[in-house]
Amino acid sequence: MAQVALAWCLSKDAVTAPVVGTSNLKNLEDLIGGLDVRLSEEEVKELEERYVYQAIQAFY
Repeated sequence: MAQVALAWCLSKDAVTAPVVGTSNLKNLEDLIGGLDVRLSEEEVKELEERYVYQAIQAFY
C-alpha cells in the first residue's frame, strides 16, 4: 500500500519530493520499491474516486 501511495503522490505535477518516514529498514526498502511503480491515468482516477475526505482533528 505504501508503494501505491508514493506512486500516487509522484503522479501529481505539483509534487516534486514527497516526504516519507519509516521506523525500520524493511519499510524503507518497501517505499523505495514504490519509485518504480507507475500508475495509469485510469488507476489514479479510480483511487481518487474512492477517496473520502476526512477533516483534520486536533489531538490535544
